[in-house]
Amino acid sequence: MFKRKQFCMDLMTMRQSKQTGYLIRKHGGKTRYVVKRSTDFLLCAAYEFAERSRDCARVKKALQLAVPVVARRFIQACVDANGLVDHKVRQVC
Repeated sequence: MFKRKQFCMDLMTMRQSKQTGYLIRKHGGKTRYVVKRSTDFLLCAAYEFAERSRDCARVKKALQLAVPVVARRFIQACVDANGLVDHKVRQVC
């Protein structure tokens, strides 16, 4: 379901990052540490995003490159639906 999709993660705890990364890789996606033009989504914990996004270089870069910044529950929603769901529903900015 995430085949040929690249995800970058930020503003998550280590545990959240590991769990989310596992789901992405299990379903064919790749995780990256740097936001580039080839990045499909930047995943954030929504509650952290509201408080810390102004200071986050990855969020700034994603917005500059028009990479969708979505809540990490986007991944679980895709897994539950067995396919990509509309990311705009889970978009945090």
